Amino acid sequence: MARKTPPVSQAVRHVLPGSLVGRAVLAMVAGLTMFHATTTVIYTVDRQQRRVVTSEVLLGERAGVLARVFESVPPAARPALAEAMAGNALQARWQPGPEPLPPAGTLSATRTEDDEIKPIGEALERVRPAAVYRMGGFQPVRRARGWTDFGFLRWLWVGLPDERRLPVAISLNDGSWLDLNLRLPPPLPLWSPGFLVSTGFMAIAVVLFALGAARWIMAPLATFTQAAEKLARDVRAPPLAVDGLAEVRGAAQAFNAMQQSIRRILDDRTQMMAAIAHDLRTPITRLRLRGEMLPSGAVQKRILRDLDEMEAMVEASLQFVRQDFVEERSEPIDLAALLATVCDETGETIGDAVFSWSGSVTYVCRPLAIKRAFSNLIGNAVKYGLRATVSLECGGAGVTVLIEDEGPGIPAEETEAVFAPFYRIETSRCRSTGGIGLGLSVARGIVRAHGGEILLANRAEGGLRVAVTLPRPVGDRAA
Repeated sequence: MARKTPPVSQAVRHVLPGSLVGRAVLAMVAGLTMFHATTTVIYTVDRQQRRVVTSEVLLGERAGVLARVFESVPPAARPALAEAMAGNALQARWQPGPEPLPPAGTLSATRTEDDEIKPIGEALERVRPAAVYRMGGFQPVRRARGWTDFGFLRWLWVGLPDERRLPVAISLNDGSWLDLNLRLPPPLPLWSPGFLVSTGFMAIAVVLFALGAARWIMAPLATFTQAAEKLARDVRAPPLAVDGLAEVRGAAQAFNAMQQSIRRILDDRTQMMAAIAHDLRTPITRLRLRGEMLPSGAVQKRILRDLDEMEAMVEASLQFVRQDFVEERSEPIDLAALLATVCDETGETIGDAVFSWSGSVTYVCRPLAIKRAFSNLIGNAVKYGLRATVSLECGGAGVTVLIEDEGPGIPAEETEAVFAPFYRIETSRCRSTGGIGLGLSVARGIVRAHGGEILLANRAEGGLRVAVTLPRPVGDRAA
């Protein structure tokens, strides 16, 4: 039972590029972008942590310096000094009593062991040794809530952690207390212009590098593709050059060995058929002589007719086998003129054939082989379809020749079987029996040798339409 592809896989396959180069570039860009983003996040988090520690040390030293400043001025001037220093970054209050007003939040111990605020106390003591202080926990600064206040979005646009304030109460040398509310500097967001610029430059550089690397790596594959196309058209095409990387040389040697093996098999088949045809000619000739020695009559005529049919089958079979080995060079021809000539010759010998197209089309092919293929197709259309109309269509990928007749057509299930050697439809599209069933086989063999294809379809208004598509040969710009 065939395994069904999940819809998700089909959707992904439609989104992904259709070439190996495109997928290689996409994989490299995606992988390096994720690596760059991950390393940037790690670096930003580490930098933020170091920045927080540094800021906390500076806060402790600042608190110690402020305590010394307040101790150096008279008590009467301290309230005015605290008011003058008040701002967004610092809020100070001087309390003359023996106990300070509790800072916002819960007071911690005099010598805190909290790892988060411990660096602040240590820095404060370095500036003001043996200081007596009390410190609350960090308090987040309230701000207007928005769509960036949640989860990862807040980290991208605002940064982590939130902006915070720290309440500190320091005992002065005269027993009074200095109540401070210090602000920790705002955090650094991950989504910074530098991150965008670095990511953009990285992506551009990776795309350019990946395109060049992928094309360089895939160049041998393009060479193999062209060689395979040439082999499909001509089994005697020149072999691949064995050079380049070790893997490429090995593949080229294997390809050349395959081509030689195919050529040897086909040559052996041709030699075998030639030998069979040669051996059959002798007994056929003897039978013909003996048949001619018989008394004239119906029996002699039937024997001679059977011998003629046997000889025709042997010759046609040999010609069919040898068609792939005709040493004919490809050359540019006017395909429109060739079709017009075939229609004229068919009209003179078989029946009405019209070429309804004007202009010229230069096409590189084997002229005799192509003429034979179209002679068979147009001849069949006239013989079995009463009248043939031939037209031509040009496109960027090559040319298409349409051959339409006015006969009964053929059953849809027979459109492939009629190409089999010696296959004939006696009951569906013929006025008289004729031929031995090799015309379509020979025509398709020639067309496929040129890289094309033949398609049969019944016309809605009656008759059969034969579409012969001939792609532009590799390296040919005329069509």
